[in-house]
Amino acid sequence: MTNSGFGHERIRQVRSAVSIPVIASSGAGSAQHFVNIFRATNVEAALTAGIFHRQEVSVSEIIEAMR
Repeated sequence: MTNSGFGHERIRQVRSAVSIPVIASSGAGSAQHFVNIFRATNVEAALTAGIFHRQEVSVSEIIEAMR
């Protein structure tokens, strides 16, 4: 757990290598990290569980950032 954001390059590599949906996982520490992953890659989803369990970011913060 780094909380420094998703690994964009690695996720792009995986996404280009497979034909199934890819979910970005591990590394998110802020709402902006979710904005960044969807702008930088073509993943279908990104996991939020860790930052919610640790109460570091709220659902409403991510929703607002994604708008």
